[in-house]
Amino acid sequence: GPLLSESQQREMEALQALIQQARGQKFLGQITQSAETIGKLQAQLRSLGTGAHLDSIRAQAEYWMGVQSVNEQDFEGAETSFRASFAIAKKAGDLRTSTDSSIALMHLLGTHGGRTEQALAMQVYVEADLRVLADPDLLVNYHEQLAAIYMHAGRYDKALREHAQVLDRMGTLYEADDPRVATAHFNRGVCLDLLGRLKEAEIAMSKGRGLIESRLGAENPDYASMQRGLALLAYKQGRLPEAEELALSSLTIRERSLGPQHPTIAESVEILAAIAKQRGDWPRAKNFLQRVFDLRKMRLQATDERMVAASVNLAAALAELGQREEAETLLQGVIDEIEREFGVMEFRLVRALMGLGNLHDVDGGESENALALYLRALAITEAKFGASHPRSVDALTMVSHTLVERERYREALPLLERCLPLRIAAAEPGDRVAVTKWYLAISLLETGVQRKRAASLAKEAVAALRVAPEDSELAAEVARWIRAKRSEEHTS
Repeated sequence: GPLLSESQQREMEALQALIQQARGQKFLGQITQSAETIGKLQAQLRSLGTGAHLDSIRAQAEYWMGVQSVNEQDFEGAETSFRASFAIAKKAGDLRTSTDSSIALMHLLGTHGGRTEQALAMQVYVEADLRVLADPDLLVNYHEQLAAIYMHAGRYDKALREHAQVLDRMGTLYEADDPRVATAHFNRGVCLDLLGRLKEAEIAMSKGRGLIESRLGAENPDYASMQRGLALLAYKQGRLPEAEELALSSLTIRERSLGPQHPTIAESVEILAAIAKQRGDWPRAKNFLQRVFDLRKMRLQATDERMVAASVNLAAALAELGQREEAETLLQGVIDEIEREFGVMEFRLVRALMGLGNLHDVDGGESENALALYLRALAITEAKFGASHPRSVDALTMVSHTLVERERYREALPLLERCLPLRIAAAEPGDRVAVTKWYLAISLLETGVQRKRAASLAKEAVAALRVAPEDSELAAEVARWIRAKRSEEHTS
């Protein structure tokens, strides 16, 4: 590069020192301190004005601003920063920083905003740069982000292979208790959870948490995130007291280390709300969900996916507490705003449509309205993501199950035949697959076809549901249904 004056060299060294400080703080999970360092870096760059010798530093600064925006869950701000970093780094000929930014942008597109294919289309360019750089650390980071994209897209088997590759490469690069190794173990556990391999998931996630605790302590935000993940896993297995203890621990650590209004607080509170709902304590659940809604609303637009989810969950609680009109108004307002801003086929509509459909479905007398909303959600997900995407499968499930509950078995049957193999292929937890098997068994029997298969599916359903703590009542209902059908056969 061009020769620098003595003053320019000092400027560069001071800025590089701030970047290294921010990097180290992020490595140690010191999110608040890292934000302060990035603020100092921005202020110094503004005071120095323009200068070609600063372009590489500006690119790195933009990258770390993007990382900080991700920490704050400001994903639009993060995307702006990563794109700016890439453009400046390219101009400056800084291949390392442009590749860092490309990987970060690829991850962001693939995990937020429903742009998975756009993210995966970047692979060819990123991998070309990685071959030139031959940097093992950067290659590990790339595979970590690729695993996250595959997980978000519901391609869990591919994600698991990427996680295995990450841990294999890390074994030759880092110490066994390195925080990056801890995070990799934990993320592999999350993937195993999504595959329904809960025991293996708990082992991997607990290992990650143990490594973080031994290296960084139990007051670290990364430790809090892992406590929250393990709380969710315990909740799924019906271990509610343990889940509550873990979720409260996560919440307390986050409040102490990040402040009571940090966006990640909402993630811990959501688990507590789910536990309260499972116990039938809807007033307490509503209070938790109201807090989640308020935290999200402080930072997000009403059309943001996380804000939509918060609205749907709060509406469900309001409806349970007899505030049906308020719940419907909330969701219809979300739907109207998304349609105005993005159109009638926007994927963000799906969660709101499903939520409004559930409100109509619960009342029973509005099943046609519910079905119309579910069908609309299904059309959007299949057009946006394809028929096998988890969101499409969820919508298809709701449509087919609603038809069965309304005794429209002939209409439900072909949809259930589509739905069951998709749920099995997605490696969904056994209790979810079991419910679909049960609905398919009912439809087969009521339409008078494949009676032996119907009986076999029903038995498989009750066996799976008996080991699912959340669905023990449903297991009993399935068993009663089987006995009733046998009695009918004997008397006919």
